[in-house]
Amino acid sequence: MQLFLMRHGEAENSFSNDAQRSLTTQGFIESQKAGVWLNDTVNHIDYALVSPFKRARQTYEMVQSITTVAHTEFSEDIIPSGSVELVHDYIQVLAQERNLKSLIVVSHMPLVSYLVDSFCGQLRSILFTTASVARLDYDIEANKAVFGELYLPEK
Repeated sequence: MQLFLMRHGEAENSFSNDAQRSLTTQGFIESQKAGVWLNDTVNHIDYALVSPFKRARQTYEMVQSITTVAHTEFSEDIIPSGSVELVHDYIQVLAQERNLKSLIVVSHMPLVSYLVDSFCGQLRSILFTTASVARLDYDIEANKAVFGELYLPEK
């Protein structure tokens, strides 16, 4: 299965309600570029797990406007402080039960970086820039992934 881990696009500076931060104009542009890259890479995504935070939803909307996604789930577990183990296990169950060929997670740092480490079984310490996407080749039965590539949108 192809597993895509994506950080949201550039967002407004922090204010009192982190969950309500919007993308900046640059963030929308970055997200659109990532959507084009995803469409060129996979063209169809079976399942999306998306943070309910506004900037992640906006990023996903840009991606979804370019790339076909069959099913979308917004999850409170896919937030910056989300549990890596819980998300990893949930992805494995989803992939097995639904026989997924591709899945995207649209989330935040540090969760996306920790997920790469969790799936690949080693510390890669990838620092995701805004709207970057890691592609992992995930062996569902072995519950391990091989790092494929990292897309970084041009600024």
